[in-house]
Amino acid sequence: MNIPKSELPDIDRIANLARRTLPEHYRLLDVRCDYGSGAWAKLPDDFEIVIEYENLHDPALAGSMDDIEMHQAWANLLLNTIRAEWPPSTVRIAFCEKLTASD
Repeated sequence: MNIPKSELPDIDRIANLARRTLPEHYRLLDVRCDYGSGAWAKLPDDFEIVIEYENLHDPALAGSMDDIEMHQAWANLLLNTIRAEWPPSTVRIAFCEKLTASD
């Protein structure tokens, strides 16, 4: 069963907010709504917002406190904005970091 588009979060608005607040060393790859993904796939109306990005930081800096703090500031802003309309019990939000081609 598909959820009507009118009942889903506004993916374009979320993508625009993600781009505007994106840390300098990230590149946004995709923002999408996936249905029935992960461990919850058995629920027909289940969906999650997937925010896929690439970290262009020097791999030696990955996981540093600066890197973690920048990610948290960015991710928390997006989470709070989405959660203002969609409580945790109704939608999951996943951040998916992709490796750069050189990794």
